[in-house]
Amino acid sequence: MGEPRKPVGATRVGALSPSRRLAHLAVSLFQDLELRSPRTLLLVWSVGRLTVFLVWGVFTPETQGDVVYYFQHIDNMFSVGPELTMREYPTPVLWMLALPWLLGLGTQQGYVIAFVGLMLLLDIAFSLSLWRGGGRLRAHAIVFWTLFVVFIGPTVYLRFDLVTSVLAGWSLLLVARRAWAWSGALAGTGAAIKLWPALLRFLDDGRLEIDNNIAERAIRSIAVGRRNWLFAGSKVGGERAAAIYSVIETCKANQVDPQRYIADVTARIAGNWPASRWDELMPWNWKADANPQVAHAA
Repeated sequence: MGEPRKPVGATRVGALSPSRRLAHLAVSLFQDLELRSPRTLLLVWSVGRLTVFLVWGVFTPETQGDVVYYFQHIDNMFSVGPELTMREYPTPVLWMLALPWLLGLGTQQGYVIAFVGLMLLLDIAFSLSLWRGGGRLRAHAIVFWTLFVVFIGPTVYLRFDLVTSVLAGWSLLLVARRAWAWSGALAGTGAAIKLWPALLRFLDDGRLEIDNNIAERAIRSIAVGRRNWLFAGSKVGGERAAAIYSVIETCKANQVDPQRYIADVTARIAGNWPASRWDELMPWNWKADANPQVAHAA
């Protein structure tokens, strides 16, 4: 009789690091519990959401998140107008936040209930989209999303941030389908909602530019020459090219003509410039030499 065979992988698991061992156990548990079953996933999702609402109703009933803040400003928006209401959000978001006000009949309690209900519907829609578009890892994705919401707690349904999170998730699902245009549109929309104050900052400060064209023009020469860097000849050649580019860009940053500077400094170094005066040759300290030969070389 031969020795009993060990389970495949039993020896290797014991030799794994603690983090990999934990990941292996998590995968094994995932497979043992048959979480790929739609019924099991629905049960896990339902228990997770029930846990969130139990925590809110039993342990933290006073938690209101930003919902009351939204209600107060939306309630006042119909008097002062959207341009003076929550400037941290774009106008389309204000109208979205006005929907719970209409559904709640203009009352604070009704607004909270309607807002949470809409966020729950959004959560359901995203979970269904994970099931339909998650591919072979869709079960893992749903379990992760379920636990993610549970760990955040009731706040997830009491803030508008769930919208941007779902937009980011849908954007990733579209990337998997290679729908680049729609994916970029959703990602841009989510970023615009979160960064709206930064996008409008130039309206309050005239020193700020509406775009980054100045920075783009500053690095244009580097971008154009990038292809030539592949043919520096050697590693040392690439390092020397990087040093020259650094000198040129430092000159530009200090309003110094790079060509005149390099010609003048090269001539001074060749003329036995004293080492104790190297600081005078730095672009921020340099002054053009009146030597006509140097000027002609430049």
